[in-house]
Amino acid sequence: MKASIIIPTFNALHFTKQCLDSIRLTTRFPHEIIIVDNGSTDGTREFIDTQKDIRLIKSDSNLGYAGACNLGIKNSDSKYIVISNNDILFTPNWLSHLIETSEISDEVGLVGPVTNHASGFHRQPHKSYTTNLDLFREAARIRMKNKGNFMFVPVLIFFCTLIKRKTVEQIGILDPNLGLGGCDDLDYSFRARMAGIQLILDLSVFVHHFCSKTYTSNDLNYINLLQESRDRYNKKWEGISSAGKPSNI
Repeated sequence: MKASIIIPTFNALHFTKQCLDSIRLTTRFPHEIIIVDNGSTDGTREFIDTQKDIRLIKSDSNLGYAGACNLGIKNSDSKYIVISNNDILFTPNWLSHLIETSEISDEVGLVGPVTNHASGFHRQPHKSYTTNLDLFREAARIRMKNKGNFMFVPVLIFFCTLIKRKTVEQIGILDPNLGLGGCDDLDYSFRARMAGIQLILDLSVFVHHFCSKTYTSNDLNYINLLQESRDRYNKKWEGISSAGKPSNI
């Protein structure tokens, strides 16, 4: 039994290197790392080619986050799937803890951690930190304080999310037709809830999120892309769910 950690990349090599080093340092649960590159031109592909412990899938075009995640999911067979941004710093045993939480019930299909920077419930109070050691100490403090505490939430933000394979088998992969500005996580969360699948935010697992580094590294206008994605989501779910006001299913 293992997990597949799927990380889409589009340039921003500096953050990808930190993310990979972080996984290697903190992750004991058996896993594979799959990088799906969306056409980087900053040396990302050349660097990943030299990393013997990483599977690299190359896309000739920018598939977006959802499309890249889907390609990684289709090329994995693990019981547990993690889709993650490349600007995450993980903390000791994060994956084992998320998997443990996911198994509290057969109805749980997705689990996410808390962090320093994300929308919704993910952003939780924390003490400041400046080094990896400080981050690990803060994560350990949060783990000790909140072990066993979690929230059932209507939406998980896909900066770092564990998805059970059986969830994918039940409701499918991410919708790649919602643009480059997100809302794929809102859409997937909504579809999961409609299928009776529970989403959990694990309050005891803390990771660092630099936030939006693929957008800023590539001079992409996140606000415009987000609005486009919201428009596509609202058109898809017109009369049922809104990007601004998700249903309470």
